[in-house]
Amino acid sequence: MTTNKRLLKLGLNFLLGLATFQSGMLSVDQLQNPGACPSIGPVPACYLVFGSFLAALIGSLMRYHRAFYIGLGFPTLLALYASIGELVGFVECPKTDSGIPMCYISLSLCVACWILWLAQRKS
Repeated sequence: MTTNKRLLKLGLNFLLGLATFQSGMLSVDQLQNPGACPSIGPVPACYLVFGSFLAALIGSLMRYHRAFYIGLGFPTLLALYASIGELVGFVECPKTDSGIPMCYISLSLCVACWILWLAQRKS
């Protein structure tokens, strides 16, 4: 594996680890303060996002491609839907202390992960 490919893989795993940690912290907040996350049916979305990022991280580390694709695909689509909904006004995303909707951050992380994944595949 070339140095460039290793750096891309390291960057991807770092971002996935960061996303997993942050969504895990939001899930803990949901456990302590019910209603902190919007729900998809009876399940808070942050639980699903945490599980998905965890699956993507495990898939990336263990080279389980299906787990990676599904694990990163679900939060990407959910963050895209929520970001559009936040912009239009039919979805209320949890916000950071500075007022930034977390769905924007999640979408940015997902897009960055896909870019790193594509760059790694091409190198």
